[in-house]
Amino acid sequence: MPFGDIDSQLHSSAFFLLDENFLLHRDRAMQLLTRMRERNKSWALYVFSSANAIAQYSIETLVSWVCPGSGSGWNHRGRTTRSWRTPTRSKWSSVLREHGIATIGSSIIGLPHHTVENLREEIEYAISHETDFHQFMLYTPMPGTPLHEKSLREGSLLPEVPYADIHGQFKFNFRHPNISRDESKRLLDWAFRRDYESNGPSVYRLFKTMLTGWRRYSQHPDPRVSRRFHREG
Repeated sequence: MPFGDIDSQLHSSAFFLLDENFLLHRDRAMQLLTRMRERNKSWALYVFSSANAIAQYSIETLVSWVCPGSGSGWNHRGRTTRSWRTPTRSKWSSVLREHGIATIGSSIIGLPHHTVENLREEIEYAISHETDFHQFMLYTPMPGTPLHEKSLREGSLLPEVPYADIHGQFKFNFRHPNISRDESKRLLDWAFRRDYESNGPSVYRLFKTMLTGWRRYSQHPDPRVSRRFHREG
């Protein structure tokens, strides 16, 4: 399908890019933005990116491109977050929302170093970013992945777990060194509950971010930008 016809053919102006860190490859990302500008496209793009990748772009570039109310997500993978050069909590999560770009946090529960105690600390740290949405997923050896093969060799997979339950939103499908299978479910539920208690309903957070963006950019001099915010409004 020709680039310029994809929106009319699909009757859509919003697209999700299935890439774990789309903004990491800046040249490729900027090429897409250039073509959108050339064709006068005011598409809304749903992307996943790490905080370090997001930091490669000015807020003006992100606003002219990443969609309001659907925006960008970054992964929080336990201790690695604290080593990021970008101060995610104090900077990007709030800056993006102030410019009408909704954020999705993503945290993994049950990494090898996790214990019940330090995992609760990391969950609290994750939700302190105050993203519009937060996804918590269990660390899960999925069939066909290197992690699954490694778990098979080590004998840590639980054979009685049905394939239908191996999706990261129920219980561990392997023996964790510090957290039981039943405890994994309790921690997962607790993470979602703590996010709700701390930050409120995601729908409310999303509407607040979208309204903030509309107030700021509905009269933007770039018609591509103002058109998109009016459409979202």
